Amino acid sequence: MEKAGGKRTDLQPIPTSGKKSKNETLKDAGLSTSTAQRRIGEISRELEKAEAHGGKIRLPNSGKPKSQTLKDAGLSTSTAQRCEEIASVPEAKFEITRRHVNLS
Repeated sequence: MEKAGGKRTDLQPIPTSGKKSKNETLKDAGLSTSTAQRRIGEISRELEKAEAHGGKIRLPNSGKPKSQTLKDAGLSTSTAQRCEEIASVPEAKFEITRRHVNLS
């Protein structure tokens, strides 16, 4: 697994141990759910999509379509889309909203 600035750069499922919830696992990793969703959106947005040209489909260099990569990571395309929308929010606005939600 590659890391950039101490962050996960792949879409592998976050390993869990025992009966912890996803939120507990994220908290242990020092991430809030919204921050994790934002990072998933950033990674998902960077994944290459399959392209159709003249009736033929060209797969990304990974050899599989984006939807399959997401599925392998345990994500639906609709979840990935929501995460991409979160990732599109400007950083300053995201931080203000995240702090407000965490304080409530």
